[in-house]
This record gives sequence, structure tokens and C-alpha cells, in this order.
Amino acid sequence: MKKVAIVIGVLVAVFIGVGGILPALAKVRDIGAIPSAFVGSYTLGVFLLTSLGASAVSYAISRRKAA
Repeated sequence: MKKVAIVIGVLVAVFIGVGGILPALAKVRDIGAIPSAFVGSYTLGVFLLTSLGASAVSYAISRRKAA
């Protein structure tokens, strides 16, 4: 049950992260810069995806050392 909760949490974080980044990138494509209204969501998305990526790499390294 704990693994299911972790997987659901990771999926929610990925969707929130991507949902924060993509609208800001669409505005960059249209306007040429990120409007101030999108800076917070963009920063949150980058933080979530970076932390998930770092934890995945850390987990893979620890699993490789254990084997």
C-alpha cells in the first residue's frame, strides 16, 4: 500500500510540474518572454521535476550499489 501511495504522489507531482512548465513555455513562444503571472508556476514545475529526477537518480545509484 505504501508503494502505491508513493507512485500516485510521484505521478501527481509530474503532472503538476509539467502543467506548470508547458503554459509558460507556450507564452514564451507567443510573446518572447515569460509573463510575471507564469513565473511562480514555472518555478514550481522546474523544482518538482528537478527534485523527482534527482531522487530517481539517487535511488538508481543506491540500488546499483546494493546489487
